[in-house]
Amino acid sequence: MKITGIACGLLCVFLAGASALYALDDQSSIVGEKKNGNDSTAGDRKDSVPEAHGGDSWIDGTMTDESAHQNADLLGGLSTLHALSGSYALVPSPGWYSNQYGTSLLDAFRLAERLWLINRIHYARYNTTRDKNFPERLQKLGDNIMLHGDWFLAGVAVSSKSNILFQSFKSVNINAGANFRVWRSGPHSILVGFIFSSRAEYWRSVFPLPTFAYRYRTPHFMISIGVPLYMVWRPHDQIAVILTGMLPGAGSAMVRFKLHLYVSLSLVWVHKIEPFYPTSYPFSDLRYMKYRVQEMLNYRDEIEENKKFVLSSNRAGVTFAFNIEGYVTISVFNGIQFASSYYQTRNVMDLQPDRERIAGAYVFEVNARGFLYSLRDSE
Repeated sequence: MKITGIACGLLCVFLAGASALYALDDQSSIVGEKKNGNDSTAGDRKDSVPEAHGGDSWIDGTMTDESAHQNADLLGGLSTLHALSGSYALVPSPGWYSNQYGTSLLDAFRLAERLWLINRIHYARYNTTRDKNFPERLQKLGDNIMLHGDWFLAGVAVSSKSNILFQSFKSVNINAGANFRVWRSGPHSILVGFIFSSRAEYWRSVFPLPTFAYRYRTPHFMISIGVPLYMVWRPHDQIAVILTGMLPGAGSAMVRFKLHLYVSLSLVWVHKIEPFYPTSYPFSDLRYMKYRVQEMLNYRDEIEENKKFVLSSNRAGVTFAFNIEGYVTISVFNGIQFASSYYQTRNVMDLQPDRERIAGAYVFEVNARGFLYSLRDSE
């Protein structure tokens, strides 16, 4: 069955959420094998797109292991696609003990031959103890809507990231973006677009940021230079190498080995920057006393009010993934969290913030996804 293998790859790509609004549209098409110029058979497509490790607590619309859309050709015989996923992660760091949960629901509908409407709702929750300066509970809830055509990708996303969701407009971020292929000649193409965040989560300003990318693509290699930045290389039918980078400095690297028709193993590194907007001042040390004095004297300014609470994380480890005929995928990540911190800043591009360090720790994460889809009448 050709369709079942395609379904696995689609969710890994569409889970990019808001980041997919400005991602290129066919990175993953070279990760799966092609034969004689046509899409490969079911056996070749099984688990062809590297699994996005870390589930929804790690893939939340800011960055993903595969920040690129699937080519519309890979949607082949599908009429609709529905996918439900859930994840759990444990980070038992000394002085920073975190349980992280996530879930998402994705729905994709074919509107025309090469036009798709995709909607993804996602939720994540971090329960953290042993650190008086880090909020005990942080949550993320958002909805991403994307329109994907042959030569363009556009969409909008609304999310709240705080200890109490949607309590005020300050905890809400509105993302928008578009990407258009304006030129293509053989393996070369140029794409232009823009990205926007109402809370300046990509750049120093809330004004839309123009994007530009040059892309070179062959059957086993693709590179995009610009925004976003990524490379996909398949040196062997059973091996894929993926590098990604996106504002404001997030990135990932993955080397994936296909061990069996249904089994894969990946070596993964991910650097992630997550902004939150707590309803109360997060720190409880001398900084809180200073904050309270300023509040009583009505001395707080707009800069202080617009600061973000940022969690910066680095993870590296091994992901073991198993899929069952394209209907269910289960992945387990074992690794370490290192060089991680949190801080307050007004500018997400701040290179030297006043960081609170998080001690390195072992990380365990499990993710499960289920798929439902319908075939086109012509199939």
